[in-house]
Formats: sequence, C-alpha cells, structure tokens
Amino acid sequence: MIFIKPQTIADASRQEILFKGKNTMLPTKEFKKTNLNIVAAMQTDVGCARDANEDSGRYILPNDPETLSKKGTLTIVADGMGGHASGEVASKMAVDLISEIYYADEKNGAPDALKNAIEKASSQIYETSLTDEKLFGMGTTVIALVLQNGSAFSAHVGDSRLYRLRANNLEMLTLDHSQVMEMVRRGIISMAEAHDHDDKNVILRAVGTQPIVEAEVSAAFAVE
Repeated sequence: MIFIKPQTIADASRQEILFKGKNTMLPTKEFKKTNLNIVAAMQTDVGCARDANEDSGRYILPNDPETLSKKGTLTIVADGMGGHASGEVASKMAVDLISEIYYADEKNGAPDALKNAIEKASSQIYETSLTDEKLFGMGTTVIALVLQNGSAFSAHVGDSRLYRLRANNLEMLTLDHSQVMEMVRRGIISMAEAHDHDDKNVILRAVGTQPIVEAEVSAAFAVE
C-alpha cells in the first residue's frame, strides 16, 4: 500500500522509495518540486492467507526536468501470486520492468507509454515463468499512478486498487478485473455483496500469467 499526499510548495529535490515485500513501514519521505510536495510512504502486511509477503512497490521522481515534464512521477504497487515464493519474483520483476520500460519509451506519450510498459513487462514475466518449473504460473496484479504537470492517471491489471482520500472521503478510482466486480458491473450483485462473495478472490486478468494481457488506463484527473 502506498500513500501519496500532494501539497503546494516551491523547492527542488530528488528521492526514490523502493519496496521489496518486507513487512515493515518505511520512513515517510517528502519529494519537493516546483508546485507539489509529495509525501510518500509504503506499508504492507502478509495477511491471514499467505505464509510469505509477495508485495512489491516503487515510487520514482525523475531528476531530469524534461523527463519529469514528459513522464511525471511514477508509483507502482504489485501483489504477486504463485507457489514457491514465485509471486515475490513476479511482483519484483513487474515494478523493475515497468519503471524501466516506461521511462525508456521516447516514442509514446505518458498514458500509452505506461500501458505499453505494463503489457511488455507481463510478456517478459510470462516468458521467465516458462524457464523454471518453480516459477511456472507466477503472476502479479499491478496498479500504477503517474503524477504529471498537475494531473494524474492510472493503469492497472487485476484487483489492486487506487483510492483517493479527500475531505475525509475515501473514493475508489479503479474497478477490479475480478469475477465479483464483473458481477457488480452487470448488476447481479452489489458492492456490499461482493465483499463476502465466495468468488471474491477470483481475478480475470493478471500480469505474467498469459502471453498477452491488456492494461486498463484511466482518463486524466486533476490533482488538488
């Protein structure tokens, strides 16, 4: 889980948070640029269903002003799945590959570059899973957020979510690629019923489990 809190300030610095699935709270760090003060922190927990923590996350603020203007800051959260700790491998590969491919893409605009990065990362993770039987079937969910020039957009695969907290109101900004969310979309069940449904953990898309996956990219929205 990554929390990002923008505030208005005027300064300049560069930092990065990299999280590799350990059950701990990282120190809060402030990332100061000309119009935003982004306070970023990460926390995760193994939960009740797993023996190992398979989460990974990363926050990147580019040092180069031109890159920052064109691509913005990038936040990624990945929740891995698979036996023999392969879920941890998949989630770590996802955050590494997505960030690398996204910022290396000089052809596409930011939304297309992020979509392309997630889909290319998925293909590479899938190919890697075929090379080792211990990694076979591994995969991960992904939610990524770009903050760019006063606006933001997200891209996701699976059921890791993006929320916005504003004026004490917590708003879900993404819809899961899951069996129960598809039932909610069709009006078969309510969101409240989805929470306790027998199929609540069945996801319809994941990064790395198939040769090709489609990442869903949101429309841009203002950062206030």
